[in-house]
Amino acid sequence: MKICCFCEIWGTGGIESFLLNMLEHMDRSGLEIDIVAEKKTSDLYMPRVGAMGLGFKVLSGSTRKLRKNLAAFQVLLQERKYDVVHLNIYQALSLLYARYAKRAGVPVRIAHAHGSGLRPSITRQLKLFLHRVSKNMLSKYITEFWACSGKAASFVFPKGINYRFIPNGINTDRFIFNLVIREKIRLKLGLENCYVIGNIGRLSSEKNQSFLLDILMCLHEKCPEAVLMLVGEGEERFCLKEKAKKLSLSDKVLFYGLSENVPHLLWAMDVLVIPSFVEGFGIVAIEAQAAGLPVLCSTGMPREAGPTELAKFLSLDAGAEIWAEHILASRGTARMETAEILKRSGYDIVSVAKTIRSLFIMGEPL
Repeated sequence: MKICCFCEIWGTGGIESFLLNMLEHMDRSGLEIDIVAEKKTSDLYMPRVGAMGLGFKVLSGSTRKLRKNLAAFQVLLQERKYDVVHLNIYQALSLLYARYAKRAGVPVRIAHAHGSGLRPSITRQLKLFLHRVSKNMLSKYITEFWACSGKAASFVFPKGINYRFIPNGINTDRFIFNLVIREKIRLKLGLENCYVIGNIGRLSSEKNQSFLLDILMCLHEKCPEAVLMLVGEGEERFCLKEKAKKLSLSDKVLFYGLSENVPHLLWAMDVLVIPSFVEGFGIVAIEAQAAGLPVLCSTGMPREAGPTELAKFLSLDAGAEIWAEHILASRGTARMETAEILKRSGYDIVSVAKTIRSLFIMGEPL
């Protein structure tokens, strides 16, 4: 069977992490799998793609060249003759790829919703208009609807669509807390006597890392040992550095950059804080809970991201001071063993990969 796993951008985000985790734990015998993206922004995950022997195709190299992307996709469909097209998407305009897949005779066309909103931009209103039109006009080309959360399903699919919840699974055993490694990492980073507030994700406006600097400012008096560790890269890096400098917090913020060693960094943290405006899911919240780490999320995160008591949800309207109070309240929280809870809640990647393989092969609509 030939399977196309499509995503708009191939970089270092949640969709890429989910796809790789799922495919690494899947029995891929009898399957020929290509990852297809409009644009590639990072090579970080490419060794894992190569190690699995996956095909990798970039369409035009830009998310803005829709006609070129669709033309390149049409050629690929003719060459590869896929049995399944699995669209991993943030917004509904990408459902256009399902129309081309249907024309090419692809029998199984899956729309897998991962987004719950669009990032702020000058063209946001136009994009929202195109998104609304697309989700109502193009859903007829889909044979199966999957979503990582109810919020993602509501945003990407028309009202009333019967969708299948596919948990963003992880290898829970990989994240089980290790005190020895925690101490080594903290020593290496100069964080031995610090209270480490962590955030892992692309440095971008919708992730709202700027708010973390406001929180850090509020914590400064009550918890002078508090530091902020930002793991990731993105277009907001310069602005965040400038804001930290303006608030005289430069020595309290660690811009770690990209890393594939997420478990070690989670073990080094004392709390994970996710103040995103919108999130389709936020797989790092599950990873943090697997590491026994307290997690404070905005209500922009779906409730599915908080299956354990370690996760708390708070409105951004509460303001930085209240967020700081909640962060301080989590101090001293003992590391919990949550692997079994997460497995029972459906977040075990082995189980998720088995389910997806069977759905690829059977092509069963709900």
